Amino acid sequence: TYTEETLQVALAEIKRGAPKLLVAKKYGIPRATLQFRLGTKFVKTRHRPNTYLTEIEEKLLACGILPWNVDSIDLSKCIGKNKVRQEDVSQDDILPTTSINCQQFSQLVGEVKLKTLEECAKNEEFETRDISEDALILLKIYKEFYCKTKNLQAKSINDSEHKENDTINDQNIAGTPSKECNVRYSAAEILNMPIVILSENEKTNQPCVKSSLNDNIENYLVWTGKRQTERLPYVITSTAFKNVCEEKTKAKTEKKNWRKLENNSFEMKRTNPQKLK
Repeated sequence: TYTEETLQVALAEIKRGAPKLLVAKKYGIPRATLQFRLGTKFVKTRHRPNTYLTEIEEKLLACGILPWNVDSIDLSKCIGKNKVRQEDVSQDDILPTTSINCQQFSQLVGEVKLKTLEECAKNEEFETRDISEDALILLKIYKEFYCKTKNLQAKSINDSEHKENDTINDQNIAGTPSKECNVRYSAAEILNMPIVILSENEKTNQPCVKSSLNDNIENYLVWTGKRQTERLPYVITSTAFKNVCEEKTKAKTEKKNWRKLENNSFEMKRTNPQKLK
């Protein structure tokens, strides 16, 4: 293990000219970490303190109003641009409903009045008497609802019965020879017959001609994630590329030889410091 202080001391020695391998052995630091710290990719970072927002700042971020005031919020931005003009409709312009059905009429008049109206409708001399206009109007409405509707229903029933009788008499009923079964079986033959239950979804034993063909399924299916590619040999024919590779190998060999010389001289100094003097 090593600390940040020892790492800084080791980096300072390397910057002065000491070899990285010896510095790594001396301080017990991996050479890869030293190389990384000396490289351009290393950026010194540190954790900043946590940010704490005040109540005013939070409200400002939420709505964008400082100081906070609910009444100062502009709600016109929430309304759409396409405005539909609605004309003011007063109560005088609204027309009352002039239509009424039989059920509403019976509820308004009541059962007692309905019975009296029924008796008056049967008596033909009732209309000749001197009665009020309201009573005559009620009688006319009653006749419209009850008398005329009953006559129409009776007519429709009679017409439908006559039509049914006419159609039955006019029809020429004849059995179709294709659907008639002329074959007669005895009871013993019917009992000995095998029971066969067929359904539309049940598969038959007859093989399909299209599905029985000896064909490969890979010709029709496309497998996902797979491409038909051919691996080709990679041949380097460029002379410039060869020269670059030779220069790199030459630089590596020179660097190795230089490190060996430095290591030998460093060991000589440690083992025999007097001979060097």
